[in-house]
Amino acid sequence: MALLASLMLLIWSTLFASTYRYPFFWDDFHCIRQYSGQELLSTFHGWDDPDKIETPALRPVVALLFAFQGFGFGENVILQRIFLTALMWILLFALGLLLAELEFNAFQIALVFALFVFSRAFAAVNLWIILSSLVVCYVLLAITAIHIFLRLIFVPEAPSPKFAV
Repeated sequence: MALLASLMLLIWSTLFASTYRYPFFWDDFHCIRQYSGQELLSTFHGWDDPDKIETPALRPVVALLFAFQGFGFGENVILQRIFLTALMWILLFALGLLLAELEFNAFQIALVFALFVFSRAFAAVNLWIILSSLVVCYVLLAITAIHIFLRLIFVPEAPSPKFAV
């Protein structure tokens, strides 16, 4: 599974290697930056950006991810895109685990990977740096689906909790 995901992303990265040098665009640059401690704390109770460009929301996980990207990779778009490709690998791996749990065979998993990796949606998500938070969301959804599926298989008649009414 991991090898298959790696192979697909290696082929994709080879085909689109020239795009790894494309600059930041749209709102990537003002979100993915180094954040102060006060800015990160404010994401728990108010605005997550000092310019108030974005709508106010409670997004501490997204702000932490963007702060990590800003601190770790700065304005280096090549490193940013490599990081996003690594996140996509994690997503493919989690998706592969889910498909394996659903008893897909290796050919079917490879077909799903190929259709996904070479789709326009994949290219758009992998090339728009700010969508790293969306990829993390997808990974968490896939892991949650795996846990729910395993819970249904291994604990088919789990007792329901009894609450005092």
